[in-house]
Amino acid sequence: MGFLSLARHFDALIWPIVMLLYPLYASVRAIESPSTLDDQQWLTYWILYSLITLFELFFWKVLVWFPLWPYMKLVFCLWLVLPVFNGAAYIYENLVRKYVKFGIRVSPNYSERDRRVLQMMSLDARKSVERYIERNGSEAFDRIVKAAEKEAKKFLGFHQEVQLSDENLKGAMEAPITRFPVSHKKLSLDIKGNKTTVVICGYDDHILVMVSQIGSMGTILHARKEEGISLHPTFNVSVIFGKRDEPMLVACARQLIEQVSSSGSTRPLVLSLGLKDHSKETLRGIIASVIENRIW
Repeated sequence: MGFLSLARHFDALIWPIVMLLYPLYASVRAIESPSTLDDQQWLTYWILYSLITLFELFFWKVLVWFPLWPYMKLVFCLWLVLPVFNGAAYIYENLVRKYVKFGIRVSPNYSERDRRVLQMMSLDARKSVERYIERNGSEAFDRIVKAAEKEAKKFLGFHQEVQLSDENLKGAMEAPITRFPVSHKKLSLDIKGNKTTVVICGYDDHILVMVSQIGSMGTILHARKEEGISLHPTFNVSVIFGKRDEPMLVACARQLIEQVSSSGSTRPLVLSLGLKDHSKETLRGIIASVIENRIW
């Protein structure tokens, strides 16, 4: 009886933290974040929370006969909200997004290619493009898209025509890595219990490190080798995409520094970090990773 009483008190104590306080805090952070991944996580959670509440209101007479229901609900909500699981994001990706098609309304007057491009844009960008098409016509927009594709192919070294179709996208994903002209490697890390994917790309004097996790915002760091009169090779490092105080930023910097330091040069390296917008704790972690790799 003592254990059951303690369990009941524990349930009453942790329930508001798991189901209300932490989701409210994470939702505010998601609003401030420019990424849509955390929006998917917490919007899905609040919808599921509302459905659970409605279910309890309608079937409370039946649920009183199931004493384990509060604990089942607590375990389910823990799976939904904890960053280790990100259950709400999993439900969105595997159920909502897969079977529920809301779509983005695009005028049927546009060509199939234009509609597909517009559907991949944000609402503001889509409105701007639609106004451009209305003023200049779809032919002008097609010329812009073709020019952008041409420049992208030129940069990546592609010389064959690429069509925007599911079959070609699938073929590109299944193609061997040797066909991709930019040297890159992929590895997995564990950051605070979360499975993290790291992709490192190298192109001439440029290094790009991308760190991502399921259900959370990723971080992208870019390093460019500077040409100058300095005796030591200098890399200018900037944050292309990322969120403040993210442990992924430190992990991203570590991988970037390891990639730069493994370039074969025995001379010291100088890193110019353009990270003024981030906290002292984040900068301290990045500087620590610099010292660990003996780059100064």
